Amino acid sequence: VNIVSNGPSEKTSGQLGLSVAEYNSRTLKGAVGGQISDAWGYRLAAQATASDGYTDNTHLDREDTNNLDETALRGKLRWTPTDDLTVDFTAFMADVDNGYDAFSLDNTRETLSDEPGSDIQETRAAAIQADWKIRPSTSIQLNLSHADSELVYGYDEDWAYPALCTDFECAFGEDSGYSSFDNYLRDNKNSVIDARVVHGAVNDDTRWVAGVYAREQQVDLTRVYTYLDADFSSQYDTENSAIYGQFEKKMTGNLKGIVGLRYEDYSADYKDSEGFTASPDEDLVGGKLGLEYALADSRIVYGQVSRGYKPGGFNANDEVPENRREFKSESMWNYELGWKGAFQNGRGSAQVAVFYQDREDIQ
Repeated sequence: VNIVSNGPSEKTSGQLGLSVAEYNSRTLKGAVGGQISDAWGYRLAAQATASDGYTDNTHLDREDTNNLDETALRGKLRWTPTDDLTVDFTAFMADVDNGYDAFSLDNTRETLSDEPGSDIQETRAAAIQADWKIRPSTSIQLNLSHADSELVYGYDEDWAYPALCTDFECAFGEDSGYSSFDNYLRDNKNSVIDARVVHGAVNDDTRWVAGVYAREQQVDLTRVYTYLDADFSSQYDTENSAIYGQFEKKMTGNLKGIVGLRYEDYSADYKDSEGFTASPDEDLVGGKLGLEYALADSRIVYGQVSRGYKPGGFNANDEVPENRREFKSESMWNYELGWKGAFQNGRGSAQVAVFYQDREDIQ
């Protein structure tokens, strides 16, 4: 799924929205964009949402323990110094300070928690996207992004208050109640660079793309739990680097061939406060071979063989036997034949396919 936010518009325009609903819910959002000069455009967008939530905490006599309090801001600058070069600068900020009190002993919207939890996120992110047309049908594209998120997720692990079995009849007697709270604090940093050369328009006989990709992620976790002797902590760093390409060529008037290949190096380093460490390092290969034959009236038949992968990893839970903690990468071969096209002058479309998939080392 690729979600692309709106960019700067050629003319100054904006929008403003306000909504209200039950449970003291309200949302205010707005956006404005336009041109600063011939070479610079902008767009600013903001949204704030608040709600008491639809859960009532009858023990604390509160209606807002599962509340929403979210604010998001996004700004875009577009620089077009020439007709052949476009550079987008994007900044994003999100502040989420939600409550978390969703567990009910009798599966209703009424809870008995004495320590309602939280679902908090503070994210700051920035990105640069550039598209430079070096020839009429060839472009260099660059994507850079970095996001830094601080997240807190905590909840009342026992779903109730300590004296529950005094006030209500419990299956294990009055002394069966207990009180515990589970809280996870994460610092997640993620950086990505993707650079590629793209050649060919939609209807060109020859189209290809070649690129390089790199990603680095750092996740630091602290778990604060009532029944741990000490706080649990872990550091998990991953690195991905890849080269990839795809080539499409019309071999005759109606027949097109497609070849794609991706090679990726994946590595990770993990350690935690319980003494477990892991450093997986893998080389991964994926790609596809395909043929498409164009029929009349915007219909094609096709066949393809493709291979995908998912890197291996490990399970840090000390209850898992030591010799079973690490697991291999998963791969899948896909063999597919199909037909797709439009009919009734484009008013309808259909697609039919048969495929066989062979998966190995399913995670």
